[in-house]
Amino acid sequence: MPAQISCPSGGIRVAVTGQSPGGQGTICVQGSTVETQPHPQGRAAAANGPILRIRVVDLVTSASPLPSPVYQPGDVDIPVTGQRWCATAVPVPTCTSIGTPLTAVVWTLAGSSLPTQPDDMQSFLGVSGGMSGMTDCCFGCGSGGHESVRGYAAAADRLPADAAVRLTVPDGPAAGHHAAGPVARLLWRGRVGAAVCEVQVCPARGLLVRVDGRPVEAAGVAFEPLSALLPGGPFGAAGDVVVSQA
Repeated sequence: MPAQISCPSGGIRVAVTGQSPGGQGTICVQGSTVETQPHPQGRAAAANGPILRIRVVDLVTSASPLPSPVYQPGDVDIPVTGQRWCATAVPVPTCTSIGTPLTAVVWTLAGSSLPTQPDDMQSFLGVSGGMSGMTDCCFGCGSGGHESVRGYAAAADRLPADAAVRLTVPDGPAAGHHAAGPVARLLWRGRVGAAVCEVQVCPARGLLVRVDGRPVEAAGVAFEPLSALLPGGPFGAAGDVVVSQA
Protein backbone atom coordinates (compact mmCIF):
# COMPACT_ATOMS: atom_id res chain seq x y z
CA MET A 1 0.00 0.00 0.00
CA PRO A 2 2.53 2.65 -1.10
CA ALA A 3 1.65 6.23 -0.17
CA GLN A 4 2.10 9.15 -2.54
CA ILE A 5 2.39 12.84 -1.61
CA SER A 6 0.26 15.26 -3.62
CA CYS A 7 0.93 18.43 -1.60
CA PRO A 8 3.59 19.69 -1.28
CA SER A 9 5.16 18.55 -4.55
CA GLY A 10 7.10 19.70 -7.57
CA GLY A 11 9.08 22.47 -5.88
CA ILE A 12 6.01 24.63 -5.16
CA ARG A 13 6.11 27.50 -2.67
CA VAL A 14 4.25 26.38 0.45
CA ALA A 15 3.02 28.61 3.27
CA VAL A 16 4.46 27.74 6.68
CA THR A 17 2.24 28.79 9.58
CA GLY A 18 3.16 29.98 13.07
CA GLN A 19 6.46 31.12 11.66
CA SER A 20 9.02 33.88 12.02
CA PRO A 21 11.90 33.92 9.52
CA GLY A 22 14.51 31.34 10.48
CA GLY A 23 12.30 29.70 13.11
CA GLN A 24 10.20 26.56 13.10
CA GLY A 25 6.63 26.36 11.83
CA THR A 26 4.29 23.71 10.44
CA ILE A 27 2.58 22.65 7.23
CA CYS A 28 0.06 20.02 6.22
CA VAL A 29 1.10 17.11 4.02
CA GLN A 30 -1.55 15.26 2.06
CA GLY A 31 -1.71 12.54 -0.53
CA SER A 32 -3.16 9.17 -1.41
CA THR A 33 -2.49 5.46 -1.14
CA VAL A 34 -2.27 3.23 -4.20
CA GLU A 35 -4.96 0.89 -2.83
CA THR A 36 -8.32 2.16 -4.12
CA GLN A 37 -10.66 -0.30 -2.33
CA PRO A 38 -11.66 0.34 1.30
CA HIS A 39 -10.71 -2.22 3.91
CA PRO A 40 -13.25 -5.09 3.58
CA GLN A 41 -14.01 -4.97 7.31
CA GLY A 42 -14.45 -1.20 7.40
CA ARG A 43 -12.96 1.66 9.42
CA ALA A 44 -12.51 -0.33 12.62
CA ALA A 45 -10.29 -2.92 10.92
CA ALA A 46 -8.37 -0.26 9.04
CA ALA A 47 -7.49 1.44 12.33
CA ASN A 48 -5.52 -1.67 13.29
CA GLY A 49 -3.69 -1.71 9.98
CA PRO A 50 -0.76 0.21 8.49
CA ILE A 51 0.32 3.62 9.74
CA LEU A 52 1.79 6.44 7.68
CA ARG A 53 4.76 8.31 9.16
CA ILE A 54 5.22 11.83 7.75
CA ARG A 55 8.22 14.10 8.24
CA VAL A 56 9.65 17.28 6.67
CA VAL A 57 13.44 17.47 6.41
CA ASP A 58 16.06 19.69 4.83
CA LEU A 59 16.29 19.23 1.06
CA VAL A 60 17.13 15.65 0.08
CA THR A 61 19.35 15.43 -3.02
CA SER A 62 20.79 12.54 -4.98
CA ALA A 63 23.94 12.89 -2.85
CA SER A 64 22.03 12.78 0.45
CA PRO A 65 21.46 9.64 2.51
CA LEU A 66 17.85 8.52 2.63
CA PRO A 67 16.00 9.70 5.75
CA SER A 68 15.55 6.98 8.37
CA PRO A 69 12.01 5.83 9.25
CA VAL A 70 12.98 5.53 12.94
CA TYR A 71 10.71 7.82 14.94
CA GLN A 72 11.97 11.36 15.54
CA PRO A 73 10.35 14.11 17.61
CA GLY A 74 7.93 15.96 15.37
CA ASP A 75 7.03 12.96 13.21
CA VAL A 76 3.31 12.72 12.53
CA ASP A 77 1.83 9.20 12.47
CA ILE A 78 -1.66 8.69 11.06
CA PRO A 79 -3.68 5.50 10.44
CA VAL A 80 -4.53 4.44 6.89
CA THR A 81 -8.34 4.56 6.76
CA GLY A 82 -9.00 5.25 3.07
CA GLN A 83 -7.44 6.27 -0.20
CA ARG A 84 -6.95 9.93 0.76
CA TRP A 85 -4.91 11.04 3.77
CA CYS A 86 -3.74 14.29 5.36
CA ALA A 87 -1.24 14.95 8.14
CA THR A 88 -1.62 18.29 9.91
CA ALA A 89 0.86 20.34 11.95
CA VAL A 90 3.95 18.67 10.47
CA PRO A 91 6.98 20.67 11.72
CA VAL A 92 9.50 22.09 9.25
CA PRO A 93 13.16 22.36 10.31
CA THR A 94 13.47 25.95 9.07
CA CYS A 95 12.11 28.38 6.49
CA THR A 96 12.58 31.96 5.26
CA SER A 97 10.47 34.64 3.61
CA ILE A 98 12.13 33.94 0.25
CA GLY A 99 11.71 30.17 0.52
CA THR A 100 13.86 27.38 1.96
CA PRO A 101 14.34 24.08 0.03
CA LEU A 102 12.74 21.25 2.02
CA THR A 103 11.55 17.70 1.41
CA ALA A 104 8.37 15.99 2.63
CA VAL A 105 8.78 12.27 3.30
CA VAL A 106 6.24 9.48 3.92
CA TRP A 107 6.71 5.87 4.99
CA THR A 108 4.16 3.09 5.43
CA LEU A 109 4.70 1.24 8.71
CA ALA A 110 3.24 -2.27 8.80
CA GLY A 111 4.25 -5.11 11.07
CA SER A 112 7.27 -5.10 13.37
CA SER A 113 9.99 -4.24 10.83
CA LEU A 114 10.69 -0.76 9.46
CA PRO A 115 10.76 -0.07 5.70
CA THR A 116 14.14 0.26 3.99
CA GLN A 117 13.18 3.38 2.03
CA PRO A 118 10.41 6.00 1.89
CA ASP A 119 7.24 5.44 -0.10
CA ASP A 120 7.57 8.94 -1.55
CA MET A 121 9.58 12.16 -1.18
CA GLN A 122 8.59 15.55 -2.59
CA SER A 123 10.69 18.71 -2.57
CA PHE A 124 9.24 22.19 -2.07
CA LEU A 125 10.06 25.68 -0.81
CA GLY A 126 8.91 26.49 2.73
CA VAL A 127 7.94 30.17 2.89
CA SER A 128 7.22 32.23 5.99
CA GLY A 129 5.45 35.55 6.20
CA GLY A 130 1.85 34.94 5.17
CA MET A 131 -0.44 33.03 2.81
CA SER A 132 -0.61 35.47 -0.12
CA GLY A 133 0.61 33.83 -3.32
CA MET A 134 1.58 30.63 -1.49
CA THR A 135 0.14 27.12 -1.73
CA ASP A 136 -1.79 26.09 1.38
CA CYS A 137 -1.43 22.31 1.68
CA CYS A 138 -4.00 22.34 4.50
CA PHE A 139 -6.73 23.25 2.00
CA GLY A 140 -9.03 20.25 1.63
CA CYS A 141 -7.77 18.59 4.81
CA GLY A 142 -11.14 19.02 6.53
CA SER A 143 -10.61 19.15 10.29
CA GLY A 144 -6.90 19.83 9.75
CA GLY A 145 -7.34 23.28 8.18
CA HIS A 146 -6.10 26.51 9.72
CA GLU A 147 -9.55 27.63 10.91
CA SER A 148 -9.98 24.37 12.85
CA VAL A 149 -6.49 24.67 14.32
CA ARG A 150 -7.51 28.00 15.82
CA GLY A 151 -10.71 26.33 17.08
CA TYR A 152 -8.70 23.55 18.74
CA ALA A 153 -6.60 26.08 20.62
CA ALA A 154 -9.66 28.03 21.83
CA ALA A 155 -11.45 24.84 22.91
CA ALA A 156 -8.37 23.61 24.77
CA ASP A 157 -8.21 26.88 26.69
CA ARG A 158 -11.84 26.51 27.80
CA LEU A 159 -11.61 22.91 29.05
CA PRO A 160 -11.64 22.80 32.88
CA ALA A 161 -8.34 21.80 34.44
CA ASP A 162 -10.05 18.94 36.29
CA ALA A 163 -12.05 17.69 33.30
CA ALA A 164 -12.40 13.90 33.13
CA VAL A 165 -12.98 11.66 30.11
CA ARG A 166 -15.24 8.61 29.80
CA LEU A 167 -15.06 5.91 27.12
CA THR A 168 -18.27 3.95 26.50
CA VAL A 169 -17.89 0.59 24.74
CA PRO A 170 -21.23 -0.58 23.30
CA ASP A 171 -20.61 -4.33 23.11
CA GLY A 172 -18.00 -7.06 23.36
CA PRO A 173 -15.95 -8.24 26.36
CA ALA A 174 -15.17 -4.68 27.51
CA ALA A 175 -18.74 -3.35 27.19
CA GLY A 176 -19.58 -0.54 29.59
CA HIS A 177 -18.23 2.79 30.84
CA HIS A 178 -14.50 3.24 31.43
CA ALA A 179 -12.86 6.25 33.08
CA ALA A 180 -9.70 7.90 31.75
CA GLY A 181 -7.96 9.98 34.39
CA PRO A 182 -5.86 13.09 33.81
CA VAL A 183 -2.11 12.47 33.71
CA ALA A 184 -1.17 15.95 32.40
CA ARG A 185 -2.91 19.06 31.14
CA LEU A 186 -5.26 17.98 28.30
CA LEU A 187 -4.04 14.36 28.45
CA TRP A 188 -6.06 11.45 29.88
CA ARG A 189 -5.17 7.77 30.20
CA GLY A 190 -7.34 4.79 31.08
CA ARG A 191 -7.63 1.03 30.64
CA VAL A 192 -10.41 -0.49 28.55
CA GLY A 193 -10.22 -4.23 29.02
CA ALA A 194 -6.66 -5.20 28.16
CA ALA A 195 -6.02 -2.02 26.13
CA VAL A 196 -4.49 1.22 27.40
CA CYS A 197 -6.12 4.26 25.83
CA GLU A 198 -4.75 7.81 25.76
CA VAL A 199 -6.89 10.81 24.81
CA GLN A 200 -5.20 14.16 24.22
CA VAL A 201 -6.47 17.55 23.11
CA CYS A 202 -3.67 19.19 21.15
CA PRO A 203 -4.10 22.92 20.40
CA ALA A 204 -2.31 22.45 17.05
CA ARG A 205 -3.80 19.13 15.88
CA GLY A 206 -7.12 18.60 17.62
CA LEU A 207 -8.13 15.34 19.30
CA LEU A 208 -5.41 12.67 19.34
CA VAL A 209 -6.23 9.11 20.48
CA ARG A 210 -3.84 6.20 20.92
CA VAL A 211 -4.69 2.63 21.88
CA ASP A 212 -1.69 0.65 23.12
CA GLY A 213 0.51 3.32 21.54
CA ARG A 214 -1.09 3.17 18.07
CA PRO A 215 -3.02 6.17 16.68
CA VAL A 216 -6.76 5.68 16.19
CA GLU A 217 -8.89 7.91 13.97
CA ALA A 218 -11.60 9.85 15.80
CA ALA A 219 -14.80 10.91 14.01
CA GLY A 220 -17.54 13.38 14.90
CA VAL A 221 -15.20 15.36 17.14
CA ALA A 222 -16.71 18.16 19.23
CA PHE A 223 -15.09 20.18 22.01
CA GLU A 224 -17.90 21.89 23.93
CA PRO A 225 -18.39 19.48 25.63
CA LEU A 226 -15.66 17.11 24.49
CA SER A 227 -17.01 14.15 22.50
CA ALA A 228 -15.97 11.85 19.65
CA LEU A 229 -16.51 8.42 18.11
CA LEU A 230 -13.76 5.78 17.86
CA PRO A 231 -13.81 2.55 15.84
CA GLY A 232 -14.71 -0.35 18.12
CA GLY A 233 -12.17 -2.79 16.69
CA PRO A 234 -9.22 -1.85 18.92
CA PHE A 235 -11.50 -2.35 21.94
CA GLY A 236 -12.96 -5.69 20.80
CA ALA A 237 -16.32 -4.09 19.94
CA ALA A 238 -18.44 -4.17 16.78
CA GLY A 239 -19.95 -0.71 17.31
CA ASP A 240 -18.29 2.67 17.73
CA VAL A 241 -16.83 3.66 21.09
CA VAL A 242 -18.04 7.00 22.46
CA VAL A 243 -15.58 9.44 24.04
CA SER A 244 -17.25 12.01 26.27
CA GLN A 245 -16.40 14.57 28.87
CA ALA A 246 -17.43 13.15 32.25
